[in-house]
Amino acid sequence: MAKYNGDISAFQGSFYKSGSDKNLFVAILLCFFLGFTGIHRFYLNEQGHGFFHLGLCFIAVIFGLFTLNFWLFAYIIMAQSLILLVEIVLLFIRVINEGG
Repeated sequence: MAKYNGDISAFQGSFYKSGSDKNLFVAILLCFFLGFTGIHRFYLNEQGHGFFHLGLCFIAVIFGLFTLNFWLFAYIIMAQSLILLVEIVLLFIRVINEGG
């Protein structure tokens, strides 16, 4: 996100921008295929969100598979799938807002 420098119109316009020249279509593909690892967020230089997804993936594997609790694993994966679905829609909106 852009730093506020006193010009509110420039700040509002930059809020929805990716903040880099990264290709958002690549981010959408990464989100669709490898979203559980958070690689799409690391690609967009959003490390906080990337570590969130990586943490959920780690929790699903550790507590779901290693304890042989299938339902815990399934619930975590379903929750993360819903989050990723929303993120894909938001990335499409960012593409439309940026015009490309």
